[in-house]
Amino acid sequence: MQYYKPEGHFFVGDCMPFSHNGVFHLFFLLDENHHQGNGGLGGHQWAHVSTPDLVNWTQNPLALPLTEPWEGSICTGSVFFHGGLYYAFYAVRKPDRTQHLCLATSRDGIVFEKRKNNPFLSAPTGYRADDVRDPFVFRDEMGRFQMLV
Repeated sequence: MQYYKPEGHFFVGDCMPFSHNGVFHLFFLLDENHHQGNGGLGGHQWAHVSTPDLVNWTQNPLALPLTEPWEGSICTGSVFFHGGLYYAFYAVRKPDRTQHLCLATSRDGIVFEKRKNNPFLSAPTGYRADDVRDPFVFRDEMGRFQMLV
């Protein structure tokens, strides 16, 4: 993995590491042509590789591909496991360049299903709509889930 590069005009973008049940997952932005994909919107999608030992790697299908016309780019986010589900929180850059928060879930950590009510959060009044991205979700010491955006 030290010198890994996806095939074609793609590059590894922001990495989102995650570990569960002895398997290390590396989600990353599949960057097409250095942010020039999809008409300059980025065209990023979440790629996914995993390993039980940091030596033998499996290239999994795209975890979060572009599937909707309003998705100009799928931006960085975070993954966690709770109650039998994997949760992937992420941002989407729309064609108007505004950014919005979205959620996908998975039972196996490989195939994710985007929620039908996406995006679930946009910039509130008074905040910049082009800076709503990179959600990081974690569980605090009181057992509550927190999100940093």
